[in-house]
Amino acid sequence: MKQLRKFLRNTDVYRKHLCNKLDHIDRVNLGCGFQYVPQWLNIGLFDEKVSSPKKKRVSSTTKSISFDISAEIVSCQIVPYGSVKTINGAVLCHYDLLKSIPVHDNSLKYIYSSHFIEHLNFDEAVELLKECYRKMAHGGLIRLSCPDVEIWINEYARRGENHFYETYRTTFSCLRKGEPARTKSQVFAMQLYDLGHKWVYDFESLKDILERAQFKNINRKRFRESNMPDIDILEPDREIRKMESIFVEAQK
Repeated sequence: MKQLRKFLRNTDVYRKHLCNKLDHIDRVNLGCGFQYVPQWLNIGLFDEKVSSPKKKRVSSTTKSISFDISAEIVSCQIVPYGSVKTINGAVLCHYDLLKSIPVHDNSLKYIYSSHFIEHLNFDEAVELLKECYRKMAHGGLIRLSCPDVEIWINEYARRGENHFYETYRTTFSCLRKGEPARTKSQVFAMQLYDLGHKWVYDFESLKDILERAQFKNINRKRFRESNMPDIDILEPDREIRKMESIFVEAQK
């Protein structure tokens, strides 16, 4: 039954229905995970039981660095594939972004995506950005963030005590039976091949795929350096995420 519903909701007829239902939307958070932003359309693929995070910071400390691991889960709502729900003021759409962004062409002022594009292969990423370009209004702003392979390589080459690699080594488990990584090479391999990652980026490579999608005015930015609305909500102050990330903006 779920497979049939998914098939039907990937049809052009149903996508048109979604576009009409979401015709008031002008800002989209792509591949949102559990980062639901109020007043934005937040699109992702989820289990049909979607968790609604409580507005509470839950911290864990690794030596001298403190970071958010997840919000406390306090409730669940059913969000079937292809449906739209409002959760805590955020519009949530359960949809496969490789099929489409279910909004009208030339309608979006803002597109934000954090640590999603590296979960696509190269061709999928280019096609998604072309879809973003189609959906954006002239002058619209897109902002992408993802792990910066240049940062990872530079930190790998650094000799002596390495706060960067030690932080990730003690934070994530990548070996059999959940055993923490023991070496820099194991941590780097986790970043490349684990966590569902399919590609890596630096500024040059992000700029290239944005240009392939016809975006212009492509610039590297710092954390929260943006005129995009709600940037403080879109980019939570998580040190463990900031220290590895690249931020890039472009316009249609």
